[in-house]
Amino acid sequence: MHQDQDDWAPLTAALDRFTRVSLRAGMPQSLSLSGLGVLGRLRGGPCRITDLAEYEHISQPAATTLVNRLERQGLLARGSDPEDGRVVLVRLTEAGAELLARRAAERSHRVSSLIARMSPADAEALRQAMPALSRLAELYEATAFGDAAGSVDSGSVAGSETEPGRSQHP
Repeated sequence: MHQDQDDWAPLTAALDRFTRVSLRAGMPQSLSLSGLGVLGRLRGGPCRITDLAEYEHISQPAATTLVNRLERQGLLARGSDPEDGRVVLVRLTEAGAELLARRAAERSHRVSSLIARMSPADAEALRQAMPALSRLAELYEATAFGDAAGSVDSGSVAGSETEPGRSQHP
């Protein structure tokens, strides 16, 4: 069944609104959305500053400035690539991982408390929609970050808690 894209405009608007509010709620003033994105990306493991710049769609000098700021805050650290000592890798520190975990827990608690204020029918509708919304996020991410074919297994559904701005692509 083919549906017109206008049929999904209310869903897109609701997801955009939820994302905007959810990302900013409880955000430390010292942390930008790009900074949060970088920390989330590093949760997947160390990477080069050039990769962070590409991921955040910012210039390499801007990424270096951001990394410097996050490093001063103790949220990430630089180190050598064990395979090539000339390469500098950036990694999440324990403090950075704790910040991400705390934010995830706070956001989960907030969403749970808001759902508790909804009708049982609305809460159940959200529960039933979770697999489809997870799949939509996977497909969106796969096509938004360079996987033009969107080659995500149609049977897989992301089930892990993720940070703002990412499913499993930090």
